[in-house]
Amino acid sequence: MPPHPDHSDALQGQPTRREVLRRGVALSLSMTAARGLLAAGGAAVLTPTQSSAAQVARPRSKATGKQAILNFGAVQEPSTLDPHLSTSVADTMLKNIYEPLVDTDTDTGRVVPTLAVSWSVARDGLSVIFKLRGGVLFHDGTPFNANAAIVNFKRCIALKSYIPEAFDAIDSLEALDNLTLRVKLKRVINPWVSMLSLNPKMISPTAIEKQTQGGDLAKTWLAQNTVGTGAYMHTRWDRGSNLVWEAFPKYWRGWEGRHVTTVNNRIVLEPGTQRLLLEAGDLDVEMNYTQDALPALRRNPNLNVVGVDLPNLLYIRLNNFTGPTADVRVRKAISYGFDYSAYTKLLGFDRPRADMPIPVQLFGPGYRAVKIPYLTYDPDMGRKLLKEAGHGNGFQMNLFHDPGVPQKAILAEYFQSAMSRLGIKVKIVVEPFVNILARGADQQSQKNWNTAVHTWILYTAPLYPDASSFLLRMYTPYPAAVRNLLGYNSPQVARLTQEAVAQKDFAAATKLYWQANLQIVQDCPDLMLDRSIQFTILRKWVKGHRPHALEPWRWTYWDAWKEM
Repeated sequence: MPPHPDHSDALQGQPTRREVLRRGVALSLSMTAARGLLAAGGAAVLTPTQSSAAQVARPRSKATGKQAILNFGAVQEPSTLDPHLSTSVADTMLKNIYEPLVDTDTDTGRVVPTLAVSWSVARDGLSVIFKLRGGVLFHDGTPFNANAAIVNFKRCIALKSYIPEAFDAIDSLEALDNLTLRVKLKRVINPWVSMLSLNPKMISPTAIEKQTQGGDLAKTWLAQNTVGTGAYMHTRWDRGSNLVWEAFPKYWRGWEGRHVTTVNNRIVLEPGTQRLLLEAGDLDVEMNYTQDALPALRRNPNLNVVGVDLPNLLYIRLNNFTGPTADVRVRKAISYGFDYSAYTKLLGFDRPRADMPIPVQLFGPGYRAVKIPYLTYDPDMGRKLLKEAGHGNGFQMNLFHDPGVPQKAILAEYFQSAMSRLGIKVKIVVEPFVNILARGADQQSQKNWNTAVHTWILYTAPLYPDASSFLLRMYTPYPAAVRNLLGYNSPQVARLTQEAVAQKDFAAATKLYWQANLQIVQDCPDLMLDRSIQFTILRKWVKGHRPHALEPWRWTYWDAWKEM
């Protein structure tokens, strides 16, 4: 399958996220995000176009005037508004317009009902019945029901939407009644319900049928237009400048209380410019910042700076296909030669280090990180391992990263300096993320050291609350997993992952995931770096926002209001 550019780029005995924030990780604003990130998995859980949007009456929010308008500093401009094809930051933005059957809870990261009110999984794990929410309308007035859900599932199957594992496993879809959907699966996938927090996000079946041209399933039209069930409707897109979203008056959660009713997603990708606009009051929210700006932003009496510790890991991926880094001794030597404390001093902020290849938080209570010797700075050990591997005189390699992320540039320069002390000469190459993905997808080039990407700086966050979210994207070889483009291929890890995914019991699956995690530690396919502390800078008049426990750039605009 072709790679998807999903750019993103409750552990027993450890403090909860609330405790972490109370100790000062979050500044000025508090939040209540818990650390428990258990997936629903296989367990049963009971529980428009511009002209048309302009004709719709305003909702009854108590916020009016400037208080009803949120000026949001976007991190990225979407490449498409199609929710079945969008990825990364744009995908989290679109959840304000489109909604899935299930979603991840803001505070805990657990899978919770959204357009489905409950679901049950058959004992054999091969059938899931969803009870759907009644009274939900799409923005064009089409009712949401089981048949609408089926249209969206079929579209995701046809378009090979992310996550493909979820859709490849579907055997049949049946509307048992207007608000009951049964999905039969070809095989057991333990986290299948959790995967649905990504897709399908529900599009009006009327719009899909009406706007389809040449069998494209409305892909062309939906790249620039939206018809979802969410709180907001897309009304205007000024390319390179602004995406304007207006409140949908008939949103099923309602508009009682205070909510912003207009959102300007301002496309301001330069952090310094976002800061100037925020300080002038022309932006309400900034998420595109530089680390060196944080001290001054904290001192500004008009701003709140909120930080949250996420299971979003930073790696330098190492080529496992060919060349010196195909040898595990060389990979461990690189890790021994990286002084993490010196790196964080350059950042100007002491980020927590990644504890395992897959964040321990995703395994739940009872699982603790193991000590990993090669995470200790020991350049003498690094040089010893290089000599054992036949590279005592060093070698040359490249390091790829995408532009626009200041931390990656700092990391690249420090890595270059650190490796020089081991005799390794590093050439830094800066290319757009999609270009790096394309290089990685060319597996023949990747197997030739002269044409390969040797190392690659990559952030990875869990797309859904389950360890398989990392394993399937980062550490399995089929045919080239979304982010496993540099050739890591452990038969044991692949077997453990597939066995775990096929388990009906979540606890049994988790044990197998943990074994895979331990094997990855032995193989050292990456240089593991930090866990992300994602900061959001807000004008103090912005109220109601709660950072998401899993998704660093996600904002639920419906939760927010302004007091000016």
